[in-house]
Amino acid sequence: MTRERALRANLAEAVRQARRARGLTQRALAARAGIGEKYLSRIERGLVTPSLLVALELTAALGVPLAELLATPSLGAPLAPVSILKLLADRPTSDLERAERVLRALFA
Repeated sequence: MTRERALRANLAEAVRQARRARGLTQRALAARAGIGEKYLSRIERGLVTPSLLVALELTAALGVPLAELLATPSLGAPLAPVSILKLLADRPTSDLERAERVLRALFA
């Protein structure tokens, strides 16, 4: 399994577990996060990697820290999302979009 697939699979499982632990349906979580139900289903099945902005919407809708969704136990130490989020915290939307493009280019 490639690193990207493993990361996507871990994220998929984390989102699914967090949703179920809160007793939410995919429809309810998708509505809270402002995304399509089919898109959420694809995220939970590990078929797509959500953008950073969608991941943040999911964390807000689930009430969990981003680090919880990005933890990668099968790959060793968790990612360092807190430091990344601190860097992006007060940045304008254009900077966030640029950061997303860079991340997609690195991990696509």
